[in-house]
Amino acid sequence: MIYNIIIILFFSITIIFFSKKYNYLINSTGNVHQKYTTSESVPILGGVIIFLSLLLKFEYSNLAIYLFIFLIFLLGIFSDLNKISSPISRFLIQIILIIFFINFIKIEIFPIRVSIIDILLNNFHLNVLFTSFCILIIINGTNFIDGINNLALGYFLIVSFVLKNMNFNGYDLSLFLDLNYLIYVLCILYILNFFNKIYLGDNGAYLIGLIFSIFLIDFYNDNYTKVSPFFIVLLLWYPAFENLFSILRKINFRSSPIKPDTLHLHQLVFKFLKDKLKKDDKIINTFTGNLINVFNLLMILFGLQKVHSSSFQIILILLSIIFYVFIYIRLLKYKN
Repeated sequence: MIYNIIIILFFSITIIFFSKKYNYLINSTGNVHQKYTTSESVPILGGVIIFLSLLLKFEYSNLAIYLFIFLIFLLGIFSDLNKISSPISRFLIQIILIIFFINFIKIEIFPIRVSIIDILLNNFHLNVLFTSFCILIIINGTNFIDGINNLALGYFLIVSFVLKNMNFNGYDLSLFLDLNYLIYVLCILYILNFFNKIYLGDNGAYLIGLIFSIFLIDFYNDNYTKVSPFFIVLLLWYPAFENLFSILRKINFRSSPIKPDTLHLHQLVFKFLKDKLKKDDKIINTFTGNLINVFNLLMILFGLQKVHSSSFQIILILLSIIFYVFIYIRLLKYKN
């Protein structure tokens, strides 16, 4: 394991160097949100490092899942290189890939403890559509929150440690990857991202969102008698709600619901803290991401107290959403 970590760290530093030297896969494709928190040129290589790290653990028996992951990662690369610049085109490709592979590798979500929905999910095709919808929400939600240092990486590190310590009957999340190994990879990226040396990019956001979607579906299906499905929702509430809220917000403001902008919660928090603290942008950038994740960590820690109770988890989810909306409205008024 230590040998692999050293290889990943060395490789990460090397490709960051060459990316900057040759100005390749840099946050400079022209989208305004890429330069919102810094004017520096930063490599968007998070997904490259994660995917190559996965290859070190490749097993032929998991070929279908690795192919699925690779195609989503490749879509993110094309997005970052502006080869597929249309958000609608990227979204349609996501839908096709996800529905095809969910149907092919037979990933299902069941049950979710809502009688009417559980009856519908007994139909395989409806289950495929529902599962695909959930994965789409998390993939794109992860991309939406990836605009501040440590926010997406820190969030999924929290989820990783929660899953690692919920060791039901020795369950180790070994569907296709050792979770301990993934934690080491994410920690390396977290440190590099902390110092503004690397961003996830679309390639990394798509990849990490997909990996954790598969992880959590697999985890829940193995432990649904012990864990409420709403605890899984709590673990993913932030990227999921960021996605849904952003779509509704953009529709309300008569703009494209899938076009990037600079009005996400983390960007408003960044602007507020930048004005109030008068510190270097890089410091505020990293501080903002970690500050938001302190709240997310607290809510998840509360949720761990009663992982089997759906009513308790729903209350925490609603409180999180209410707090999000309250803070968002206040900060939006401040910005205007």
